[in-house]
Amino acid sequence: SRRSRPVITRSSISIRPGTVADAEGIARVHVETWRETYRDILPPRVLSAQTYPRRLALWRQTLGRDAER
Repeated sequence: SRRSRPVITRSSISIRPGTVADAEGIARVHVETWRETYRDILPPRVLSAQTYPRRLALWRQTLGRDAER
């Protein structure tokens, strides 16, 4: 299961499975990186559809589903 994977630590960086509590930060990074990375590639209407509330809902659902496993 995803929850049984070990935490990988190196120096001051720790990598662990995401939780619902991480959804806000992940959603913000998701939206901002899409907007920055694809601003010269995709039409503005596509990028404006990448909203924080929509991504937050997606990540809460995804991470909540993972927690149930």
